[in-house]
Amino acid sequence: MTDRAEVPVTLENLHAAAARTKWENRLHAELRRSGLATPDREHYFALALGRSFRLDFAWPDRKLAVEVQGGGWMPADKLGRRRGAHGGGEALERDCEKLALASALGWRVVPVTPAQIKDGRAVRWIEAALERDGRAGIEGAGEDEGWRARMCRAFAIKGSPAAWGVAPVEPTNDAAPVTARVMG
Repeated sequence: MTDRAEVPVTLENLHAAAARTKWENRLHAELRRSGLATPDREHYFALALGRSFRLDFAWPDRKLAVEVQGGGWMPADKLGRRRGAHGGGEALERDCEKLALASALGWRVVPVTPAQIKDGRAVRWIEAALERDGRAGIEGAGEDEGWRARMCRAFAIKGSPAAWGVAPVEPTNDAAPVTARVMG
């Protein structure tokens, strides 16, 4: 049974969990809407090593994971502490250990923020990571121009016409060189 003094703290923890899952739920809905392969949610790994770490989203057969980095955007409690798995010093240490272990075990992890979920970048990045699985393991090997253009758009690669949606303007004799950039 919960002591009355613990009720406000318990409510704060529930509120923090709801805020965290709000963005995870939104990303899950966006992934379903996009038609991408459905990931496992709350996938546990490293159990054979005696550790129990959870990945927000995972495609275990592809060893691809997505972590929603929401703790830094959650409101602080009355003592100034941020709730969530990514909100403070000790939590950051544990998060780094989890990501390092995932990497050592061959996982690729795509970290995303609520803002990146909201504006659609997260889904584009995940799509690019899933698409990469079918390609050669060496960067630049066997890639077609369509794939390069999609990567430039997904990651807004500087100077890429595909990223900005327009080509650079060619200089003329009567005008200074100008490059048009349209974000969107």
